[in-house]
Amino acid sequence: MADITVDVSLKQINVEVTMAGAVNSVTSVAGKQGAVTLAKADVGLSNVDNTSDLSKPISTATQTAISTKADKTYVDTQDALNVLKSGDTMTGALVTTGLTVDTNTLHVDPINNRVGIGTASPLEPLHVVTSDYATMRFDGASDGGYFYADGVYHFVTMGSRTATDVLFVRGSTPQLKLLSTGIEAAVVFKPVQAPTASAPAYVKGGIYFDTTLNKLRIGGATGWETITSS
Repeated sequence: MADITVDVSLKQINVEVTMAGAVNSVTSVAGKQGAVTLAKADVGLSNVDNTSDLSKPISTATQTAISTKADKTYVDTQDALNVLKSGDTMTGALVTTGLTVDTNTLHVDPINNRVGIGTASPLEPLHVVTSDYATMRFDGASDGGYFYADGVYHFVTMGSRTATDVLFVRGSTPQLKLLSTGIEAAVVFKPVQAPTASAPAYVKGGIYFDTTLNKLRIGGATGWETITSS
């Protein structure tokens, strides 16, 4: 029987045969005789290299599949800029060609450059539609006011929507006050001026200054009447 010692590596295989009274002895290995040194091709390992796992190449099919995936660095960068799920915080700029929130709570029309609140079809640069008063509220550091319309009247009020005072302000000084007790003005009213032949359309109770007569005229019961001193 023969004692056989085999040292195996990826580069070569050494076979040492010691006979110890064996009947049948090994005469060759892989077609080689004597002190045999086997190469990797002798044992069917011609495509094996001593490369580390990290250095091993990947198959063409694997590379094709990987090439369809987004780059991780890019994805991580985008994740940091955008809101992907509830609770995320967006740190990048919001760039969009249009915006709709809850159907018509807020709608941005990028074609006509309009914003709708309560409507998805804004007709003006800012179009507000509600089921109640169409209201806009403005708050400052120490005061505020409302603009609202009820379908018949349009008001600008100070303090609250139900306030009775309507103020027209230039700078910080009210120029005209429409109060529940009357009208207060900080300016001189200048009526429309026109010659007799081009008098404005008659309005009962209206007033204009006739530049032909150099007199005020007021809308009487049936037409313009000239105001004269007695």
